[in-house]
Amino acid sequence: MADYKLKLIKGKSYNGLGLKATENSPVVTVMDEAIAKRAVASGYFQLLSEPPQEDDLTRLTEKQLDAYAAENGISLEGLRGEKPKLAAIQEALKALEDEAEDAESTVDFEEGE
Repeated sequence: MADYKLKLIKGKSYNGLGLKATENSPVVTVMDEAIAKRAVASGYFQLLSEPPQEDDLTRLTEKQLDAYAAENGISLEGLRGEKPKLAAIQEALKALEDEAEDAESTVDFEEGE
């Protein structure tokens, strides 16, 4: 499970590898390391941040898990305690990873101004 943040640096939009970015919304989150590497190698994206390793997630406090979930758009509503929150985060990350694997690829090669 991974959480790579990428920023569109070339073109007005990109829609491929399961990623969709525009010049108005250039930052995307990628759950798969291989896709993140391919996106950066394409020249269209810059890597902004790499994810904590899964082992790192298990070391986070409840407050840190709350912050991680909020930063990554993961709902922890109604959950209390580190274990349930960690399980919810891991489940959400796995679902996003599976979704990214199923996405189709298309690219808009129009250059930005």
